[in-house]
Amino acid sequence: MNPPKTEGKENVPCCQRGDGQTFPTSVVLSSFSVTDNYKEIDDIRISNKKITLLQEPNESLSLSCQIHHDGFVKTGSLYVFNLQLSFDNALHHIPQSYCYDISLMAMVSKRGIVFHVPLSTDRLIRKENKISSYVNFFLNTDDIDSSRDYHMCCSINRINLATSSADPELTLGEALLQQQHCVLPNVRFQVDNYELNAHRSVLAQYSSVFYDMFSRKDSAESRTGVVEIHDFEAPEMRAMLHYLYTGRTNGFISEFPVKLMKVAHEYKITGLIAKCQEAMMFRMRQDNVVEFLELAKLCELEELKRNAMAFIAKHEEEMLRDPSYLVFLQRDLSVDTLAHTLKAIAKHGELSSIKDKTFEFAKENRAELAENEDYLGLFESHPRFMKEMFVYMNRKRANK
Repeated sequence: MNPPKTEGKENVPCCQRGDGQTFPTSVVLSSFSVTDNYKEIDDIRISNKKITLLQEPNESLSLSCQIHHDGFVKTGSLYVFNLQLSFDNALHHIPQSYCYDISLMAMVSKRGIVFHVPLSTDRLIRKENKISSYVNFFLNTDDIDSSRDYHMCCSINRINLATSSADPELTLGEALLQQQHCVLPNVRFQVDNYELNAHRSVLAQYSSVFYDMFSRKDSAESRTGVVEIHDFEAPEMRAMLHYLYTGRTNGFISEFPVKLMKVAHEYKITGLIAKCQEAMMFRMRQDNVVEFLELAKLCELEELKRNAMAFIAKHEEEMLRDPSYLVFLQRDLSVDTLAHTLKAIAKHGELSSIKDKTFEFAKENRAELAENEDYLGLFESHPRFMKEMFVYMNRKRANK
C-alpha cells in the first residue's frame, strides 16, 4: 500500500462544505427568494435540527434558531439571529476548554455571479450543555438579483482552547506525499495479510520508538526495512500512518479511539495520543467509561483519568448499578483510589459484596494509608462508617 494520498478540495458552496479539518461544518438553515416586489426575508424558525460536526473527533448536537426582521435602514434591512446548540456529550464539565465559532452567511447572486455574503460571527465558550448566541446582522437585498433561490447558511467551527503544542507540523510528510513518485517508500509494515508502505524519515521524526528502531544498525527492521506487527490490526495501523502524513485519521479516531490510542502509546506519538485522549472524552458514556479509565491508568493519561473520574462521580448512582463497574472497583483497589471506593460503600449500603475485600485492603495497607490525605479525611466526613471498618478489622484480628 502506498502512503496516504492527499485529497483535493472541491469548489462547493459554503453550506455543503466541511471536511473535518480545513473547513468548519456548515448547515443550510433555510432557502429564501427575493423578488422585485418583495425584498424582506421571511422569518426562519428551526427546532432541534440534528447535525454532526465533521471535525475530528465527530460531535453530535442539536441546532435551534430564529431569524426575524428587526427594522429598515437606508441601505437595507436589519435582522436578529438567535441560535442555540445542545450537545449530546458531557464535555461541559471541562471549564472553558472548548469554544465554537458561529458564522452566518447567505449564498446570493449579483449580476449572475454567486457570492457567499458574511452576515455575522460570534464565539461561544462552552460552559454548559447548551450555548446560545444572539446577534444582529444587516442584509441589503436591493442590490442582489431577483427571482432566485438563495440559501441562508450557518457554519460551526469547534476550537480546543487548551490544544497541546505537541501536534506535529507534518511538513515532511506532506512534502513526501507531493513527491511520492520521486521519493519511494523504504519501509514496509506487515500486518494481518496486508502490507503498508511508509518512509523511515516520517516515522522517525514523530516517533521516538521508530527513531530508535531505524537508528540501530543491528536491528532486523533497520536491515530489512520490514516491520512485522502482531499486536495491532491493519485498520489502526493505517490510521496511524494517515495521521503521520496528513495530521488526520480519516474518521477512524471518532469510531475507535481506544484501538488508535494503544498504537499511539506503543510508538510514543505524542500528537496522536492527545487527539485520541480528546476523542475518548467526546465519546464518554456509562458503558465505556470504565474501559477509558483503565486505559488512562495503563497509558498514564492524567487528563483522561481526571475526566473519567469526574464522569463517574457525576453519574455515581447509575454506575454503582453496573456490575462491570463493581468488578472494576474491586480489581482497581489502591492506596490512591481507596478513599473513593470507601465513600461509595458508605453512601450505598447495598455494596456489601465489595465491602469485605475493601476493608481487607485497608487493613493490609495501614502504614501507607496513614499518609493519604483523602483517606484520613474520611474520619471527619464519615466517622460512623470508619468506626465500622475498624471494628471489622479488629474482629478479624481477634479471630486469628
